[in-house]
Amino acid sequence: MVGAICASYILCNIPVFVIKVLDLDHSHPYLFATLMSLFWTQYSMNFVIYAASNKQYRCVSLEIKKNNREFNFDLFSGRLTSSF
Repeated sequence: MVGAICASYILCNIPVFVIKVLDLDHSHPYLFATLMSLFWTQYSMNFVIYAASNKQYRCVSLEIKKNNREFNFDLFSGRLTSSF
């Protein structure tokens, strides 16, 4: 999991830093905008990596898909309830 997070960080951030260093006169704004969207994608990828690597989250997600039920999680009690 740590390797996947580090790899996503490197793949999404290195191109942005390279273009910032090499393109000092901002002659390629579309490339910069594209790379910045890749930069912000890294933060959404963290949630996907954490969810995919957590066994309990995967089991609950499969249960929701399998039974097509709505589950509610109570933050105060830490209990998961389902409604039919």
